Amino acid sequence: MVGGSNITSKLLPSIQVNEFEEKDAILKSEILKIKFEVLCTGLQLINAKLTENGFVAGMKGEFTGCISRLNGVLSPECEPKSEGKKGAINTVRLIGSVGVETIHLEPEEGSVFKSFETSSTCPIGTKVPILGEATLRDTALSTESLTHLLAADPATSLWVISVTPKHKVTLKGSAIAALTGAEHSGLKWSYLP
Repeated sequence: MVGGSNITSKLLPSIQVNEFEEKDAILKSEILKIKFEVLCTGLQLINAKLTENGFVAGMKGEFTGCISRLNGVLSPECEPKSEGKKGAINTVRLIGSVGVETIHLEPEEGSVFKSFETSSTCPIGTKVPILGEATLRDTALSTESLTHLLAADPATSLWVISVTPKHKVTLKGSAIAALTGAEHSGLKWSYLP
């Protein structure tokens, strides 16, 4: 619902992440026995429109302000870069479905969720694919509110480089999401499948 009205094919509100609750989102894994972290301070959603069935296909996300740490130490040579932008990580085109308290995101095609490049001197590789699907949870998703707090759900299944236990990704951080656009900005919203 948006401002008390049901979501329909004519009412396609866009969602935007206003900020991360703890100032950044963190992706952790291990590559070549190196503990690897990426910290990002922003997230821009592209074509993130709610429909009666979930999200419009083709939604994308661009994480910004990203840095890398290897074994806990800042690693400028491993700074993420996507589509030529330093400090950025872009998802592929995603399909989103919405449950009672969850938003499930998966690649429109294939298994690569997002990938980024690093410099040729980065010891974890120059191209780092992140594979799988993400599930976000908001226990108040069915309650109309100006913002919703979306956190990584344990059902998230992401890996870095390959789908093996040692490459499992852990996500930390919560995003504060609100409606955007001239027609919907400042309106309360909720979602019931």
